[in-house]
Amino acid sequence: FGRYQQRMQKHWGEWLTLTRDGDRLILFRVEATGDPNNQTQLAYVATIGVLVALLLPAVNAAREAARRTQATNHVKHLMLAMFNYEAARGEMPAHANYSDEGKPLLSWRVHILPYLDITGTGELYQQFHLDEPWDSEHNRQLIAKMPEFFRDPSSPLPVEDGRTHFMGVVGEEYFFSGGDRGRRLREVTDGLSNTVAIVQVADEAAVPWTKPEDWQPEPNNPLAGLGGLHPSIFVAGMGDGSVHSISKSINAETWRAMLTSRGGEVINR
Repeated sequence: FGRYQQRMQKHWGEWLTLTRDGDRLILFRVEATGDPNNQTQLAYVATIGVLVALLLPAVNAAREAARRTQATNHVKHLMLAMFNYEAARGEMPAHANYSDEGKPLLSWRVHILPYLDITGTGELYQQFHLDEPWDSEHNRQLIAKMPEFFRDPSSPLPVEDGRTHFMGVVGEEYFFSGGDRGRRLREVTDGLSNTVAIVQVADEAAVPWTKPEDWQPEPNNPLAGLGGLHPSIFVAGMGDGSVHSISKSINAETWRAMLTSRGGEVINR
């Protein structure tokens, strides 16, 4: 298709050229003569118009499908890293590590770097000063080194901006409980496959990836801040490592039930 486009664009430059006629700009003109070349030229332009109208939606849909697949793959890598962390330490990562004074320092996204199966993330982890906050003079310089797996591919934000679209669901009743201790898997009594761990947020809700800030649902609008990058859906990683595309029109009560880790709700699949 790319080669076809290149061939056709050469002809478009010949056939479709703007000319001025007084206060009018003319893209294409066919004289009312019996010249068969004029009719052929008109047929060419009409055919191109129809092909463009037919092909562009399909091309855009294919690109969106590819980006959504890539976003799903990113969340799968993050969930796998969290399970690798749990296998090594006996619990899921806390949403942040804390100072002796009880101040959150660096996000869980930093602490799973050694467990990501990506070249260079272990070395990046070694560069952090873990006893300093995310915005210390030293740690602030590492924000621009964010691995691409923390960014949604549909976003216009550059990776160097260091803002992540993938945030943990944080709160006492959610997968990331808050505080300096991570959940043990047996504590998720609703079932790992029924509990959302990571959500994809909009550009407006994205935060620096090292910042110990995550997503907490609003009581009156549990979908606030989600989506915005893929038509009608957002990506969510479940506690068992599976990743799903969630409709923005999902029932609010069903979504609340999927968020809690120990709510005891029955979820209608």
